Amino acid sequence: MKNIILLFAVLLLITNSGNARQVPGQMNIMVNGGLLQPFAPDEFTGGWKWGFTGGAGIGYTLSSNIVIAGLADYNYFLFDTYGYTQYRDWIGRDVNINGDPSTAITVTGNIMYRALTFNKGDFLYALAGAGIIARERKDVIVRQYDLEQREFVIVSREDGFSDSAVLVHAGIGYDFVSSTSRSMYFEVRYGIGLVSDAAVHYGVFKIGLRFSIR
Repeated sequence: MKNIILLFAVLLLITNSGNARQVPGQMNIMVNGGLLQPFAPDEFTGGWKWGFTGGAGIGYTLSSNIVIAGLADYNYFLFDTYGYTQYRDWIGRDVNINGDPSTAITVTGNIMYRALTFNKGDFLYALAGAGIIARERKDVIVRQYDLEQREFVIVSREDGFSDSAVLVHAGIGYDFVSSTSRSMYFEVRYGIGLVSDAAVHYGVFKIGLRFSIR
């Protein structure tokens, strides 16, 4: 998926978009929500699965094709009991696994390149940005049934943690203009959190609204 996004971004950046209608100095507010999917590392994907994301931001038009934007997103990865059982080799054992979703907050600065504009004002764009990711993961507790005690007892505990790191992401989107001050957009991003142990990779699909405020 990462290679596809990068290929599309390159194609968009080399496309001539002489029909763009962005007004320099225009400001926009963006709100969005969608789905996300972890891709790496294995210890993350073997325990957490797709989830939800939501965010907001503000953009400023520098030129007819270029917008800079500040974005903040909240990401929520659901716990995957089956995936955790497989990856940690608890298959076939009489265990009870308790885990919580993994969350991450991202704050980024971005450049959006409006690459191809259509007759009705709809346009394709490429997006790239960098910032900070702050993530949190709760404890995961595995209990196994003890025949002597006749109850489930703790046999494994994976401690939770919280940390922060540099984040980079890139993506492409399509903006459907509905009026001079409002539009709806679809966007696909690929993000990489450069944490110390192993970089976290994830993909995002978003639907959002963009409002012009000046």
